[in-house]
Amino acid sequence: MKWGKLFKEVSESKTRYWQTKDWQDPSKSNCVQNANRDIFTYIGDSADLTASSNEFSDGNLKSFSQFLEKPNQELGILNLSYEQLTMKLNQSKEKAPNFAQELKKDNEPPIDMAFKDGLTNLYSHRYFQDLMDRELSRAIRYKKPLTLMILDLDHFKKIKDKHGRPVGDIVLEEVSKAIKNTIRDCDVAARYDGEKFAIVLPETDLKGAVIGAQRLRKAVEQLEIDTNSCRIDLTASVGVTCYHPTIDKIEKSEFLSEADNALYHSKDKGGNVICIHKNGYKSYQLKNKMK
Repeated sequence: MKWGKLFKEVSESKTRYWQTKDWQDPSKSNCVQNANRDIFTYIGDSADLTASSNEFSDGNLKSFSQFLEKPNQELGILNLSYEQLTMKLNQSKEKAPNFAQELKKDNEPPIDMAFKDGLTNLYSHRYFQDLMDRELSRAIRYKKPLTLMILDLDHFKKIKDKHGRPVGDIVLEEVSKAIKNTIRDCDVAARYDGEKFAIVLPETDLKGAVIGAQRLRKAVEQLEIDTNSCRIDLTASVGVTCYHPTIDKIEKSEFLSEADNALYHSKDKGGNVICIHKNGYKSYQLKNKMK
């Protein structure tokens, strides 16, 4: 068979390519044929090729398992690392909510003791006044309702006169706990004055105010306070006002005055009563006692 050769020198590095369709004896050449193409690549002298092939003779060639031993070990380490990483990721997801709460708590600035009532551990009157400024502004800005309640213990002066101030302090502490356990997380309770407590309920309309006030009144009524001498039964009167910025605007002083007036009317009805001031109508709605 005749062979036609086409030789082309590509570079000075003696790398050469032959392209042919009928090479007579490729085994004698220093070329390796590509199975898919009729291209032969120059790789050096035959002696170099023979020497290279000896490196992969049966005596020197490692077994396939030995050859893959190290990659398999590395792959096993990677698989283990992946499983450990997945496990740690799942653990982190489980801890994320608690971590977020702890982080929020740690990042919160310390509350000045002037903003806390020392006896009840509720917010102080000073803090309450600042809060009302912010909440009224927010209600106006976002056009959301805002409810204010003022709760007053009935006949508290008689209790303190009869049992002494230490017992009176215990009563205030227990009432404060009941209030905190009854209101929502978004609500804020403060010691308003003496045995009066103010509760701010953001984004709460008149209907929600009635429900919240009834819960507070019942929570106080159900308290069981035992002293060394006797058991003290408590009731509370609640004055409520609700502001909705879509109806009209109101100043903070007027808003507080409406809640105070509502409380006065509830006390005037004998106590253990909720009185609601309807903003804009200047009238009072009496809620009957609930046992």
